[in-house]
Amino acid sequence: LPKALTLGQVHQLFGALVGQAPAVLRTRAMLALIYASGIRVSELLQLRLVDYQVGATPLVRVVGKGGKTRQVPLGQVAGAALEHYLQQGRPLLLAPLANSPWLFPRRDGQRPLTRQRVFQLLQALGRGAGVALSPHQLRHSCATHLLENGADLRSVQLLLGHADLATTQIYTQVLHGLKERTLLAHHPLHQSPTLGKANERKGS
Repeated sequence: LPKALTLGQVHQLFGALVGQAPAVLRTRAMLALIYASGIRVSELLQLRLVDYQVGATPLVRVVGKGGKTRQVPLGQVAGAALEHYLQQGRPLLLAPLANSPWLFPRRDGQRPLTRQRVFQLLQALGRGAGVALSPHQLRHSCATHLLENGADLRSVQLLLGHADLATTQIYTQVLHGLKERTLLAHHPLHQSPTLGKANERKGS
């Protein structure tokens, strides 16, 4: 089953991104974009500037598996992180006079960053924050946290770009596991087994 981050770990990751250096702005934008939208790394790296739509609800046009496209809302926080990167980070990360259609280009602008480079950047962020991290884990966390907060399964399926609802339903198993662990960790009867025994003695 996919393993999601806790909300505390998500806060740790964002808290570890200190400063306004261009590389920090890029990592913050990627972190916010994947966590907010649940897009795959391959989809992230294929995003072009024209795929980003500014508005009351920022959107990205994502090309998923099989060439299927979907409009994915980002929300204000991820939209602001992406806008900040585009204005103050991306221009300085490109070589002088370089031009690029990609949202997250390499320095020469000719190609997007590689999957390996994104993994390196996010793993380095995770180490600094004390959190084991991979891009796919952010996607899992997006789906899990949406369902935890009442999102319906069909909406999550559309957001993630799953062709089959059964693929999305795996996250309901994650939720059942989280509920079980929460019960065992926090219910007073499980924290103090002697409580149940004391009640048994009273009833006898």
